[in-house]
Amino acid sequence: MEQAGNRWKMGDALGSTTSKALIVGGLLAVLYGYLYGTLRLENYALLMGSVGLFVVLAAVMFMTRKVDWCRVGTDAAEARRSPAVLP
Repeated sequence: MEQAGNRWKMGDALGSTTSKALIVGGLLAVLYGYLYGTLRLENYALLMGSVGLFVVLAAVMFMTRKVDWCRVGTDAAEARRSPAVLP
């Protein structure tokens, strides 16, 4: 009986596993399709690879646009005491 209670608590902490599985499955399907298309169109492989790399780089830059890289690794109290100094 105790195991069932722990299972529910972990499910609440992790969120919906079905939606996470669908997201991961969708990303894998897109990646597979991209790689399949790149290999099938060998004359345009360099172009497709460059465009793919650009899209991945743009996505990473978009997702990390609000990260304060000067304060990564410091705790919240220390970050409030000392403002970031720009050169």
